[in-house]
Amino acid sequence: MKTLISVGAAMALTVTFASALWAVASFEQPGGHAQQPKNIPRIVAPPSQRLATRVNMGTIALKGQKAAPKARGTAMLVCSSDNSQNELTITASGLDSKKLYTVWLMKVVKAKKNGKETPVAVMEGVGDAPYTLTVQKNGTARLATEVKTCLPNAGWKILKVLEHPDKNLKNLKGAVTVMTGDVTKFSAK
Repeated sequence: MKTLISVGAAMALTVTFASALWAVASFEQPGGHAQQPKNIPRIVAPPSQRLATRVNMGTIALKGQKAAPKARGTAMLVCSSDNSQNELTITASGLDSKKLYTVWLMKVVKAKKNGKETPVAVMEGVGDAPYTLTVQKNGTARLATEVKTCLPNAGWKILKVLEHPDKNLKNLKGAVTVMTGDVTKFSAK
């Protein structure tokens, strides 16, 4: 499929280039000097046809916490220059396949409460709701998903994997943190 896209893109560029040459050639003045007409717009590909630059932001470690000391994992982030395709891939091991896990991002923001600014934790689920991380029988898990923004640029600080002992995904207060990773460690490689 990549080959078809590449050929299609090359053909589109060839047609655009040929059109540009035709436009310049048709306005050639006597003496051989081309003149760009004032009322003809530049030929520029629409945003949907431009290719975004993709940058590997690296991999961070996910470390097991008290509730699951044997849990380990990594999170790899690839961001695009136009923020259209940011991908996060999480791999983990040492989890229990009979338990329910979700993945979250966390940051602290200042909010006004009773006229005072106080720090408030903000959490956002990773992937599609209900943000679950499916664990195989051997205790491994993998989640590859798009994220809205390039995480470090949006102020996110921590990536958390939570276990839900009561099987209630909406009960974050009853959830237990089993793995964490420092999102600020992502950087362009």
